[in-house]
Amino acid sequence: MLRRKHHGGDIGDGALGSTLKKSSPNPRSPSYLKDKPLAHHVTRTSESTSPASISANKIRSASKLCCSKLLPIFFMLMSLAQVTNKSTQGANIRMEKVLRGSITARGNNIKNLDIITKQKQEKQPRHPHADEHHHDNIDSYPRQPDRPPPLNSASQAMKHQPSSWVDGERKPKKELLELMKRQKQGLDKGAPILTRYLGDDVKVWAKKEEEGEWKEMVKKKEAQFKRDGMNERKANTTVSTAVDLVDKDHVFEEGLDTIVRKAIAALPEAEVNDDEKDKQLKDEKEEVFGKKDGPNRMKRETNGVAKSFASPIDAIHPKEGMEAVVLLEPTIGKHRPSKDAVFAFAEGYDLSIYLCFVESLRETGFDGDIVLSVSALENLKEGVEEYLRSVENIVLYTVEWTCLDGEGKETYETNGGIRHCQMNEFYGLHDVNEPDEHPISEPDPREARPVATARYELYWLWATKYESHSWIMLIDSRDAYFQLDPFEGVEREEDEDKSDGSLYFYAENAEVSNLGESSYNRNWLTKAYGLDAISSFLKEPVICSGSTMGGQVAIETYLRAMVAEFDETKCKMKGCDQGFHNYLLYSHKLDGAAGIRSVKVHAQGDGIINNLGVMRTKPLSEWGIFDVDRKEVLNWDKSVSPVVHQFDRDNELNNVIKERKRQMAKKWKEQRKSFASPIDAIHPKEGMEAVVLLEPTIGKHRPSKDAVFAFAEGYDLSIYLCFVESLRETGFDGDIVLSVSALENLKEGVEEYLRSVENIVLYTVEW
Repeated sequence: MLRRKHHGGDIGDGALGSTLKKSSPNPRSPSYLKDKPLAHHVTRTSESTSPASISANKIRSASKLCCSKLLPIFFMLMSLAQVTNKSTQGANIRMEKVLRGSITARGNNIKNLDIITKQKQEKQPRHPHADEHHHDNIDSYPRQPDRPPPLNSASQAMKHQPSSWVDGERKPKKELLELMKRQKQGLDKGAPILTRYLGDDVKVWAKKEEEGEWKEMVKKKEAQFKRDGMNERKANTTVSTAVDLVDKDHVFEEGLDTIVRKAIAALPEAEVNDDEKDKQLKDEKEEVFGKKDGPNRMKRETNGVAKSFASPIDAIHPKEGMEAVVLLEPTIGKHRPSKDAVFAFAEGYDLSIYLCFVESLRETGFDGDIVLSVSALENLKEGVEEYLRSVENIVLYTVEWTCLDGEGKETYETNGGIRHCQMNEFYGLHDVNEPDEHPISEPDPREARPVATARYELYWLWATKYESHSWIMLIDSRDAYFQLDPFEGVEREEDEDKSDGSLYFYAENAEVSNLGESSYNRNWLTKAYGLDAISSFLKEPVICSGSTMGGQVAIETYLRAMVAEFDETKCKMKGCDQGFHNYLLYSHKLDGAAGIRSVKVHAQGDGIINNLGVMRTKPLSEWGIFDVDRKEVLNWDKSVSPVVHQFDRDNELNNVIKERKRQMAKKWKEQRKSFASPIDAIHPKEGMEAVVLLEPTIGKHRPSKDAVFAFAEGYDLSIYLCFVESLRETGFDGDIVLSVSALENLKEGVEEYLRSVENIVLYTVEW
């Protein structure tokens, strides 16, 4: 439980003050602002989350600007900061609009003020007590009789900025006083308490029955604050560049386009060094719940959140008061966060493909999650749904696509991933002020693209479901076969709070082909980036995008990067994801990325996954990596390859796998027939279907709940009371399912009692 102890878990009269962090004076209150210089107003707000705080330190550093220059630029930068504070994804267009409009509107005014300022400075008397150096660093502004000086205007503007400082003191005290009164009455003993104000929509403490939902809300808020902090630092870089540009002599002679382009170019360079990043994450975890809550409490939110690449959900730009959320949930199964996982996009295949992929993996002893994206259940081929439902530890997602056919008409068929598609019901918007309201669906923010590209958003979502020490494999499902547990012997993190991890890439055979020699790979890269951008690494080996592994933190970062590559290039050719994958590696965009400690590239036949795709110049047995007698694929050191990828490119190996598929299908068929369903005793004529007619007389089944079944016909009231009440008194909240006599035959008081019991399901059978 996320708790903080206060004298045994209660708030005593003297404990209230210690529960809250001591508040600093509100830097925006009128009394605090009175008679303070402008630079002081700005720097004192640097801890606030207001737009002004983003530019505070950068504006102070530009002390050579006179106040007449600084004021209009200050408000321009506040507008810029508001834009960049939301997210870096898609912000350049909005930022350009702000910079272009602000600089154009104020350019001539600033140049005119320069002239006036120089004239005034020539007449400006020296302060009698200031030294020579101090006078050289003072800029004066021209006084105009028809309006107050800029300092007063700035002060008035700052006074009306919203403040979380005062709220952060009043709200917790008010709520904790309420809790203290309740605890004096013996209520809510040991309630979990925050030590940081997280906003009006998050209570400072929670009742026992609300604790689960409350903790989830706290996690989301903490994660949002962290993301805001990252974006503020990025915004600072842009603000600094803009200030420097405005401060240059004759800056407007460079042209508006040049100024705007230079300012925007600074944004991607904003990054936090590792020491600062690690300290920030550590401080945030301790500040929210207090150090006594342990180091792992906020692990799921603070680990693996990439700072170098925007989250895919950042493409949604909610209005004020709304929060972007992911709506998609598993159709079958449930993630187990502490387990390793294998992810695969597996739409449209027949049963033999699923049998080969899943059964070969399970036969290695792998006990983690198998997470698949498949067609809508009603579109699955014969036997597939029944088989997948029978597999333990499988997690199944069904995505509804809206695609465009060759004539530009909408269709729900992906056509093997060739068509350009958008995901339906993936993202949504949630009203933060209405936590009980169901989120509303939001259209896919990205243009239609091949599902092979869109799958990386699915993988990203799935990766967020796992803990930092979990390992994840991304693999093609159609042509992959497992010989050994792929996670046996991987580099596990001893520190589960580690904020980065290892990433494994797997190459194709470098002797046979490289990026330049492969017309497909060269075309994908050229289409996405242009020949000039890729010419330096065209002689490098092809890295397969269909086979990647890594620790959860590194994989989640990598998946952000893959989605970001589509956002930047808009490459819609099927196969561009392979281009993205290779470009990220060879352009060094992953180097130093937060979340990725190292990227290890395994040559073909020298790692966990053995890519065989380009080795078609001769049989694999002649290459010496397929043992015909043992029917095993080998690495070059003659060890067994844990994962065989692209097995169908070699005829000899493909025939072996086909035979194994037939054996798996036979085994599955025998398992299905081991116990017939009772309804199978009905043998309907052609065109007819056997069904069950019996329905509950009272109550309704809740499929996700546990249940107790009993045959209970002919008893008096005392029997039902003993059975049902003793079960309910244990705290059991599942279904109680009973078969009883026809209602008119029940003994006195039985029907009335059974109807009064919540969660009871009653069947009456006519015999």
